[in-house]
Amino acid sequence: MDLVQQDLFGVASEMKEVEYVEKRLVKEAMGSKSVDTLEIVCKHLLFHPSIAAESSGKDFVNLPSLSAVHNIVIPLLERLRLPDISSATIGKIRECLTKIVVGLSQNPTVSAVELMPFVHATVAPFLLGSGLLSDYSEINACSDGESSYAEDSDYDETEEPITVSGTGERGMLLKHTNQTLSREQLQKRRPTDVAQWHPSTLNTPVDSKSARALNAKQNRAMQQVLDGENAPKLTGKARHGLLEKIVAENLNDPSKACGVIFGLSLLHSCLKKSKVNSNDLQTLSMADPFVPMLTHCITTCENNEIVLLSLKLLGHLLYWDLPSMKKYQRKLASNVLKLLALSGGVLSSKHEVTHGCFKALTLLFDKQILYDHRDSQEKTSEEVHLNETIDLGDQTKNPTSVVKLPLNQEQMKVLVSMLLLSMTDTEHHNSTFSLIKAIVSRRFLSPEFYDLIEKLLELSVQSLKAGVRQHSSSIFLKFLITYPLDRKRLLQHLQQIVLNIKYEYEEGRLSAIKLLDSVVDKLPLPLLEQHGKIFFFPLVLQLVNDESNSCREAAAHVITNLFKRSSMDQLQLYYDYMKRWFLEQGDAASSLRRTSAQLFGLLVESRADFFVGRKNNVSSELLEMINTVLKQEISKEEPVQPVQWETSYFCLVCFEKIVKKSLAILSSDSCVDVWVKTTEFLVYPHPWVKQVSSRIIFSYLQSLSTNGFDCVKESSSTSQSSFTVREKGSLFQIAKNICVQLNCSDDQYNESIAVLGIKILTWISQRMRDSPHLCYKETDISNKDPLFWLITRLANMSKEKGNLRRATVFKCFASIICAESSDEKGITPYLEVMLEALHRPIAEEEGASANNRSSLRSCNTSSLSETTDLPKEVMNVLEEKCGTEAFLNAYAIVKLKAREKKMARKQMIMSEAINDPKEAAKRKIQKQTKEKERKKRKIEERKASRGLFTKKPRLEEYSRS
Repeated sequence: MDLVQQDLFGVASEMKEVEYVEKRLVKEAMGSKSVDTLEIVCKHLLFHPSIAAESSGKDFVNLPSLSAVHNIVIPLLERLRLPDISSATIGKIRECLTKIVVGLSQNPTVSAVELMPFVHATVAPFLLGSGLLSDYSEINACSDGESSYAEDSDYDETEEPITVSGTGERGMLLKHTNQTLSREQLQKRRPTDVAQWHPSTLNTPVDSKSARALNAKQNRAMQQVLDGENAPKLTGKARHGLLEKIVAENLNDPSKACGVIFGLSLLHSCLKKSKVNSNDLQTLSMADPFVPMLTHCITTCENNEIVLLSLKLLGHLLYWDLPSMKKYQRKLASNVLKLLALSGGVLSSKHEVTHGCFKALTLLFDKQILYDHRDSQEKTSEEVHLNETIDLGDQTKNPTSVVKLPLNQEQMKVLVSMLLLSMTDTEHHNSTFSLIKAIVSRRFLSPEFYDLIEKLLELSVQSLKAGVRQHSSSIFLKFLITYPLDRKRLLQHLQQIVLNIKYEYEEGRLSAIKLLDSVVDKLPLPLLEQHGKIFFFPLVLQLVNDESNSCREAAAHVITNLFKRSSMDQLQLYYDYMKRWFLEQGDAASSLRRTSAQLFGLLVESRADFFVGRKNNVSSELLEMINTVLKQEISKEEPVQPVQWETSYFCLVCFEKIVKKSLAILSSDSCVDVWVKTTEFLVYPHPWVKQVSSRIIFSYLQSLSTNGFDCVKESSSTSQSSFTVREKGSLFQIAKNICVQLNCSDDQYNESIAVLGIKILTWISQRMRDSPHLCYKETDISNKDPLFWLITRLANMSKEKGNLRRATVFKCFASIICAESSDEKGITPYLEVMLEALHRPIAEEEGASANNRSSLRSCNTSSLSETTDLPKEVMNVLEEKCGTEAFLNAYAIVKLKAREKKMARKQMIMSEAINDPKEAAKRKIQKQTKEKERKKRKIEERKASRGLFTKKPRLEEYSRS
């Protein structure tokens, strides 16, 4: 440690600070490793400072008798007590102490039993200073009605008489003893603590002239009357008295502040790294004296770093159950509020101080809740329910509703005004909203706080930050549910929430709708029944008119939640409104029918019990209305306006939910009519209508068993309930419409519709083989095979070019083949038709590879191979299903027919050049045009792959610009 001090504060340090020294010539002059040495030593030493108490009676000059940490820290702290210490020396000491904190925080031997007394004994002498702190605490105790700081705290170590030891011409180093005195001895010795006194040479006159001037100045100051204009101004720090000013200046001295920062930083660092167990009773007893100490630091200190460390430490200690916290919480809350006001409040640039103050106040409010909960367990008081509503005037009459707060009424007004200003700040909004939430938990009442709540409701919509909107909504919801509100104010808040869902921007509307959803979910049922109409009609308008998909989905979720929490009478009222809208006639009423159809779907999904067990058959009535609207929509031409297809879509969605919930008898006439209309909607122009129709048909067919299709004459329940049995030819119509769906170009391809179509055709193919009589309305079907028609229709669809369409047909073939039984006769009659369709893309690839076209080989070889992989796989499955012999014979016939067709086509082209030259010339021109377009397209694709797709502007364009 002597070497470190010599390097930092000795001659070597002075030589490094001299400007004219050539530092580059000396390697050691470039820097110093002494600070890093302190960190390494503190990281590995044995932290056992209590050994100093065991060596009481020994002189501190004998440093080996002390602990290792004392040998490192004491020389640095004693330098801070020098009367003529410079700011540069304070900076060096502070850097050393910071490295010591870093090293000790990583030291595994540091324990709470050793750490707490060491920190307290290190910080306490700097706080005690010259003994004025006890007097200051007694004055504050008399004014606040609380005990003094000295009486509330028991120090492990106290400041001892100072001795002076010379250090040559470089100055002097102060030493002190570590004798532990009892409380009575300390009180007896405090009036005469000074053992030796040495006058300071600071500001000493250098000659007789300056001495006479200084004497005259002191005499004038003593004879001046402090009255009138010369009276001290009662503003700022001076209004609290001279004694407080002296104590504050003593603590705010840079040298004293450096020592305090070291102790608080060490404790905070160890608390952050969980080196202190808060469940240990001994640890709690040692941490309890820090509460008044930190309160004193917040009260008197102006150093931002000390204040921040004190607030951070209180943030840790407030979570612990300390005995002093209940005693000092009011004083601490007042001092924190005072610090918040003196530091400039929320308008100051000291955002860390403001954030720490808000966090400390939040924890104090939460701690007050804990104390009130304990008091309520000790006293038998009535339980206050959160859902009851009380008038504002009843709050003062009912003694059980009196709220205990760590601040008085005037202080709460000041705090609320600060919070009202800080809500718009984006830097520390989390701490602000946490404090507001804590105040709401205490159910604090004041006119200013109601203004704050209205501002929160405004921010929940208008704020640009999602976090602010979320916090504002949650706090306002808690206020609305738990606070005593009269009917007028409650209605006003609910109406404002409803008005917010029409906000201009999407984020604000979505936040307002989510808040309304929470209100509908949390509001008591009697109030929800009373104000249900206020929510229902605006939500319906928003569901229809909002341009945002997310807002419409959120509005539908709120309506569903409203239906779930409404009674049967309230649902009947909503149903009557929707029925009236659904039966409106005319083109102008199409939007009403569309809205009503969507609401019917939400009602069926959320409250299926409303349709069961009613006197009037609501489900049959709803099916009749849906059938009527679907007839009107299917009879129209191709829809031009979006409302037309939306009405059909939501009617089908409602019917799908009815079938899923089993709310209607599927064999009834009205239900069968709806099934027939659903089959017709399979070929509707809009893809959404196609998809929902396919989904309904597939779910219904999948739920049917195969027993009902064995014979029409059977009177089984399945045959009676199936509309495919009652309506002959319905299976054929479904298969025909599904083929129309799949026969589309690649730009109109929809994968979900294609998958549903494949599944439906696979199911129908089995029924066509087992019950072909159900596919036709005629009775004589001896010469008809519906499955052969289906496979031929799919094979003809694959003749047209289109990779996606062909892939869909081949997948359908594979699904039909796998669904057939293991009998070879089941699929053999249709083998040639399937192979003809599967062979076509393979033959096209062979023809393309035979041509010597470099562009085709370089560009289309990979794509052609991908298109032929699927048909080859299907052919392998077909060979395994039918057998190798039957497959080869059929495949040979298919190849022979394809070869004959190719030769016939070539002969026709050759004869056309002789018989009809004009037509042959047109064909040749078309072929050349296609070849030019193909080459041009390939060149553009290559440029696009290299990033050269954009054309360069010509000179004419430059001249025009």
